[in-house]
Amino acid sequence: AGKVATFKGVAIDKVLVRAEGEEVREQDTDQSGSYTLETYEQSGYTVSASKTTEEQQHTGISTLDIIAARRHILQIREFDNPYQSIAADVNMSKSLTALDLLQMRRIVLGMDKVNQSGLNWLFIPKAQDLTSDPFSYDTQLAINLAEEDVELDFVAVKIGDVNGSWKGGS
Repeated sequence: AGKVATFKGVAIDKVLVRAEGEEVREQDTDQSGSYTLETYEQSGYTVSASKTTEEQQHTGISTLDIIAARRHILQIREFDNPYQSIAADVNMSKSLTALDLLQMRRIVLGMDKVNQSGLNWLFIPKAQDLTSDPFSYDTQLAINLAEEDVELDFVAVKIGDVNGSWKGGS
């Protein structure tokens, strides 16, 4: 069981949480971002989350995100948390460059309908320590169930939304 929310704490609904092991278990998150999967005890699972959405790529992305990313790249004002670096990496190269800024600008101006990766969201297990390298993230987590209840939260990162302004909906 767990919860899916942005790094600013906004709950995300309709996220498919999937546990693969001896069997596959899936459930969408509810409006509070919560999910519960019934699985076998004493088994190993790989848990991941994904969201298929009709939402347009530019939702939540603005020129303020471009400015924040540019200031970070130029070391004028560093990001407050590692999830901002992940959001700014629009081309999914696991680094921040002027190419990310260009792609963000094209999305904001409506020149591109989707980013190069085609993803709107990344879901990163909250238990991962990203303080030393934000790009060391993995979008799935292998767990062994030795106990009956395991809590596994995910941080939802909207690609391109560096300042976390996405509030839900379109």
